[in-house]
Order: sequence, then C-alpha cells, then structure tokens
Amino acid sequence: MDPRTHRLQIATRIHFALLRELGSGIDVGLMLSRELYALDVLNVCRASENEELERLAEQFVHASLPRPLAVPPSTRPAARRGRAWWRTLGSALGPAALAAR
Repeated sequence: MDPRTHRLQIATRIHFALLRELGSGIDVGLMLSRELYALDVLNVCRASENEELERLAEQFVHASLPRPLAVPPSTRPAARRGRAWWRTLGSALGPAALAAR
C-alpha cells in the first residue's frame, strides 16, 4: 500500500476516534502536511489513555518513517559493469583522482 494512502487512512481513523472520545475531531489535511500539528495530535492520542488512539498514534508514526528505496541489482552501477563496489571506489579515490584535485 502506498505510504501516503496509509497515512491518510490512519489520520482519518484518528479523526473519528477523537470525535467519539473528546467530541472534537482534527483537520486530517493539516495532520498530513504539518509535522508540528501531527505531533500535537499524536501527543493527545497518547495522553488520552484510550487504547485505540494510542495504537493509531503508533501506527501513524510507523507509517511516517522514511522507507529506503529498493534498487534492483541490475540498476546498481557496480552490478552493471560486473565490478565489485570497492573497485569502483578505488578508482574514484585512487592516486590519479587525488592528484587532479
């Protein structure tokens, strides 16, 4: 699932859970675009002593973590040339490269 879609779903669930719990929801769009607003909402969820809100807060944090880009082996420069990665570094950092600086 796309991380942005997943974050939207969690934020919407937080909105409705807070609406039930406190009688007031959140601005979902603002939560997705403003880090400080999201942090405030997450702190309210954690402090609510409501298990659902606490779980949703942790899910939102987890969904917001940056994901490393998966690079297929065939697109890596060293794999394309059939050379080991340290040999590529060696040529870039070798004496000739240092002398050119």
